[in-house]
Amino acid sequence: MNTGASGYHIERTLGAADNKHVLRFPFDVPPGCGRLEITLRYAPERVDGLDNLLAPALFDPVRCRGTAHRGGATKRVIVEEGWATPGFLAGPLQPGEWTVEIEIHALLPGEPCRLSLDILAAPVVPPVLASPPALAAALAVAAAAAATPDDAAGAPAWYRGDLHTHSVHSDGDIDVAGRIWAASEQGLDFFFLTDHNTVSGLVEMAALAAGRPAARPLGLGGLELTTFYGHALCLGARDWTDWRVRPGDGGMPAIVRAAEGEGQLFVIAHPFSVDDPYCTGCAWHFDEVLPGPARAVEVWNGPWAGDSGNEANLALWYAWLNRGEHVIATAATDAHGRYGDAQGLAFSVVYAAGLKEGALLDAIRRGHLYLSGGPRLALRAHGEQAGPDRQAMMGDTLALAPEEPAEFSCRWENCPAGARLRVIVDGQPRFTGPAGETGQHDWRLQAGQDHWCLVEVRDPAGDMLALTNPIYVD
Repeated sequence: MNTGASGYHIERTLGAADNKHVLRFPFDVPPGCGRLEITLRYAPERVDGLDNLLAPALFDPVRCRGTAHRGGATKRVIVEEGWATPGFLAGPLQPGEWTVEIEIHALLPGEPCRLSLDILAAPVVPPVLASPPALAAALAVAAAAAATPDDAAGAPAWYRGDLHTHSVHSDGDIDVAGRIWAASEQGLDFFFLTDHNTVSGLVEMAALAAGRPAARPLGLGGLELTTFYGHALCLGARDWTDWRVRPGDGGMPAIVRAAEGEGQLFVIAHPFSVDDPYCTGCAWHFDEVLPGPARAVEVWNGPWAGDSGNEANLALWYAWLNRGEHVIATAATDAHGRYGDAQGLAFSVVYAAGLKEGALLDAIRRGHLYLSGGPRLALRAHGEQAGPDRQAMMGDTLALAPEEPAEFSCRWENCPAGARLRVIVDGQPRFTGPAGETGQHDWRLQAGQDHWCLVEVRDPAGDMLALTNPIYVD
């Protein structure tokens, strides 16, 4: 039977010069189209034990409709008005010129890579296609979940959350309902869903939230801006961000300013991560955003002793602070599945006006957070003279009169055996001593001599257990 479908078949052979480039294939969607099918195949999938990574992205005449940033040498995408493959946005298929872009994130040297791209625009939706089982299961789980009343939504308090997570909408192995469940298992108050170059998971998360009003954990929006030369989080994002920029072309500073102008929080992710060809584009190579207009950096990604270069991330941040930059440090798990025992992972513990996205982002911007794999920390400072403007917490600047000392105090709880406390002043340890499970340490800094101070808690092997943001002394 002639259904009136229109199809396109494209083949290409790629070489080393095509790595970290985007191939564009425009095609026409006729009036009355009800279904798009896109199939990308490429070979070889692996070279010397490492993966080639080619990701198809789809653009309608107005906007990006999604990206399949995940492994596998065959990627099949379906987009209809009522449903789309995870990573893509469902909706009307308006007639006009559409584009499939093939993002070449990793093309390993050696054997040429052969790709084929098939595009089918069909006016009839096959009646056998039903709602995807994963979404149906997600809705069932959400309906059965016991909702926790959000009594504290407007109350200032410490809220523990994960700023960097993934799902099947990019390269995760857990659906959105599973991500909510995993956060609940960890006792988190909130998490941000930050899939690679797509916001399609946020649609599913919003549908699930409608079935669990005022429940915890609170699922919040974002994406991981995944470029060929570095990754960043856009927390609070609801739309795709054009990431196709290169170091030195001015594009990344413009992205930072635009994101912040829209109320998002831009966070440089794992800047010293293992890089190509093991983790494609994962280390940060945008020298004009070091930190440039960026005001936050992920110093703790995944396990402290993992492959994210956390000690180097920390050293970079300390160097920025010593230059006088007020940059916020964040921690996140970068979880792609369930947390397991969460050994070595850290979450961001934020003092916010309430458990709401705007309040949390505002608190993080102020530096009112510490990073922890378990210990609880409280760092405060005050001047000798009394008054509410003479008090400071993490992220604040304490203004002092000439020659006036600053009185600092740190309290801690839930530290494991062997943990050690380190007071860091201007990047150097000023005090080191055993922490014990609970305790308090007080000290004094002098205005004009010392500029910033924070606290680390490390285990006997030297791995980080908890870390505060600094208090600045002016």
